[in-house]
Amino acid sequence: MPGTAQGLGLNPRDPVASLKAAALYDARNLKLYNGDYSKMLAAYNCGGGCVNSAVLKGGGSWLSLTPSETQNYVKTIMSGPAAGAPTGTSTTTPTSTGNPLLDTIKPWGEYIAVFLIALLLVIIGLMLLAGKHMGQVAGKVALV
Repeated sequence: MPGTAQGLGLNPRDPVASLKAAALYDARNLKLYNGDYSKMLAAYNCGGGCVNSAVLKGGGSWLSLTPSETQNYVKTIMSGPAAGAPTGTSTTTPTSTGNPLLDTIKPWGEYIAVFLIALLLVIIGLMLLAGKHMGQVAGKVALV
């Protein structure tokens, strides 16, 4: 988010810096919330102030006091395929479609989607860098 990026002192249009900042932000929140992935995810989605307020007001049912978008975000991520998920997290087993091929491919769809999104971000970043470089070269040529 532009406001968060500004608070962290980075350009939100720089994908490399944004990804690094998001990872550092999540790591900081994970430590702040004593390894509670749900709170870390909620803080990423609605902000630490939102999570802290919900925890103060709701205690163990804090998530129900966050915006519905945040509740859905946390529940969706925490209920995904989580082999090796930390103890105490909620996981669900995907239902069988009855088709062995679909049952094998279905869990990988999410991983493929995340990979393709990450690849797209890298490509956009490279295009932005290339465009910046081309602008600098064109400026130098115009001066000659």
